[in-house]
Parts: sequence; C-alpha cells; structure tokens
Amino acid sequence: MTDKKKVVLIGLHPDEVDFSHWPGLDADKLLRSLEAQREQLEELGLETALCLVDTGGTATEVVTDTLDADTFECVVIGAGIRRVEDHFLLFEKILNLVHEHAPSARIALNTGPDDTVDAVRRWI
Repeated sequence: MTDKKKVVLIGLHPDEVDFSHWPGLDADKLLRSLEAQREQLEELGLETALCLVDTGGTATEVVTDTLDADTFECVVIGAGIRRVEDHFLLFEKILNLVHEHAPSARIALNTGPDDTVDAVRRWI
C-alpha cells in the first residue's frame, strides 16, 4: 500500500484533438508532453494516472471508471477539453463526474500540456 498522493490527468486523446486550435502541436508532441508532465509529477512523489477520452462517445464512462478505481487528491482537467467551445458540454459532464466520484479532490486547470505540473502544485 502506498501513501503517495494521487493525481489524475483528464484530457482528450490525441486522436480526438483538433490541432487547428493549438498551433505547433500535433499528436506526437502532445503525447510526449503529457508523458513528460506525468513523469515530473511522479518525480515529485505523486502517483499519476492519465485518463485520455474521446469527445463524447465513451468519455463519461472512461472518466467514471478512472475516478472510481482510486481515490485522487487532485484532478486536472485539460485545456483541450475546457478551452474549445465545441467541448463545452463534455467539460460540464466531466466537472459533474468529478464532483460525484471524487468529491474531496482538488480540481486543477492547466493552460496547455506543458504546465500541468504547475497546475497540480497550486493545489497539492
């Protein structure tokens, strides 16, 4: 059993991202950045899970399953879900799932895939 604090990063799967909203970013760069941020969080002593979702078909099920699988002290909801107007309803659903399935978790918001560690540090 571990006493590490646990963080989950909820974001769009790179195959679901419309990169026209994110100049200079592509699927490979996004995945590398997410993994680098996850590794940095692990180096800080935080157990970190990635929860990558589609834009609606299975997103709520995937988020629910992830949140129910463990107790998280912090949930990061990625900018790709929050900042693109087409994903407004998905963002709203995810917020409510976090409220229901991880009510004691802090919610952190990043501005993109490269400042996730900063977002988590604000709350843990």
